[in-house]
Amino acid sequence: MGMDHATINRWVLKYAPELDKRIRRHLKPTNDSWRVDETPKKHTLDQKSEEPGLAPEPKLFS
Repeated sequence: MGMDHATINRWVLKYAPELDKRIRRHLKPTNDSWRVDETPKKHTLDQKSEEPGLAPEPKLFS
């Protein structure tokens, strides 16, 4: 099924408000507060390589 992106855009503009009205009443209320875990990850290279000439594998530390 081939469809032009302009056709899909017209459908979204036409039907999105109606879908929003119908779906909104079934959604749980939310607050605007949310948190993201911002724990930094340290990247380091292992000094020992299995074979000479190969790049060492990166190690992850939390």
